[in-house]
Amino acid sequence: MVESTSYWIPIRTAIFAEYEKLKDAIWLLLWLVDKTTREVNGGNGTKLGIVLGHRPIPDSEPAAVFGVSTRTVRRWRKRLGVQGHILQERAAEGYRIVVVESQKWGSRKVSGGT
Repeated sequence: MVESTSYWIPIRTAIFAEYEKLKDAIWLLLWLVDKTTREVNGGNGTKLGIVLGHRPIPDSEPAAVFGVSTRTVRRWRKRLGVQGHILQERAAEGYRIVVVESQKWGSRKVSGGT
């Protein structure tokens, strides 16, 4: 399923260092960042991105977007959780998900470099 409208989403280049750990779960992480509807302060300067207004998201929803099985999305979601990229809370009809270090609307400062 291709969405009709396209928007920019900020992604930190530090994500490249996570390649070996993330593998194809990067697609779910990017989708979750895109679906972040607001951010809250998580303490220590951490921005937590509330995904889709904190409503439960069934694995079948992103599975339909990517054309993969719910089992694949479940594997991606678990990988993101174990690695600390998302926080997830089981709900009756899916998971309430928060993206750690979302910064969808945050600072776009470049650190390091010349």
